[in-house]
Amino acid sequence: MFYYDNGAKEKEGTLVAGNADGQWVFYNNETRKLQEGTFNLGIKEGKWTAYFSDGSITEGHYKNGKKDNVWTSWWDAERTRKEMQGTYRDGKMVDKWYFYNNKGNLKEIRYFSPVF
Repeated sequence: MFYYDNGAKEKEGTLVAGNADGQWVFYNNETRKLQEGTFNLGIKEGKWTAYFSDGSITEGHYKNGKKDNVWTSWWDAERTRKEMQGTYRDGKMVDKWYFYNNKGNLKEIRYFSPVF
């Protein structure tokens, strides 16, 4: 575990040969969870979740350190109202992305090309 100067937990996880490996959790200096996810020898891999101070959450997957597959953001911690959802490929937004208003109703659909 790693700690802030004020004694609060900063992050917890395992180091292998000096690299983050396996499940890690990151906190702010008031011990509120900010992020959690998995590393493979220092590279983000698999499912990651980010928690924001306004209660919103973003969740998705990494592959070889780049965002990959479906990512979703919610307006609320209960995950009842989506903010946006779409797919990343090799770290880039691709295909259809859905954007929702703060009540969770579909607001717009945007298309992203992996070429740009």
